[in-house]
Amino acid sequence: EVYKWKLIDQYRGRPNTEAADFYEEINDIKFDNLIYAMAGGVIRDLAKDKPEETRELFIHLFDESINLTERVNEFNKNSLKIYRELGQTHGHHQDERTIATYLTFHNPEKYTFYKYTFYKKLCQLLHVKEAGKNQKYTHYLSLIDELIVKYIQLDNELIRFVKEFIPEYYSGTNHKLLVQDILYQMLDKNENKPDLIHEENLFIKAKNK
Repeated sequence: EVYKWKLIDQYRGRPNTEAADFYEEINDIKFDNLIYAMAGGVIRDLAKDKPEETRELFIHLFDESINLTERVNEFNKNSLKIYRELGQTHGHHQDERTIATYLTFHNPEKYTFYKYTFYKKLCQLLHVKEAGKNQKYTHYLSLIDELIVKYIQLDNELIRFVKEFIPEYYSGTNHKLLVQDILYQMLDKNENKPDLIHEENLFIKAKNK
């Protein structure tokens, strides 16, 4: 999963809402497989045909004085409105996964990538109820933070290993992407492997500390 660390390192702080040409700013960012291909196409179309309106979407999304759930809802709703103004009738794909990626590229110290499959399995693992529509990412981040405090930041061996493996990307202080990598390996990619049982027990122990 090193490619995620590389992308964050390359595009940290972007999209830059003060860029002179906001379409070029959006078009220059490579989101790879971190968002659906259609989502990338839509946001580029919006930035091309409605650059200032799209800029405002991101300005609002990155405004830390506003509650995160509200920002997610507003971005989803207002990007759809702009998309409809362009005469488009299909889905705009600006969902929580896509919005989480925008936030993570812009501020990886505070945000990390999101997939519903991770979130759903983590809720099941920790025996907590899922949040509602466009509220899941906020809840997911709270679960991530809890795992960091109760498990990741206490595991000096893990931190040392990751620092040695990707020293140019990981300083040992920001664990959000590290947790996301663990969830990908254990709850999604390798969901049918026996090692998952052991990892589940670790997460449950962390939750109950």
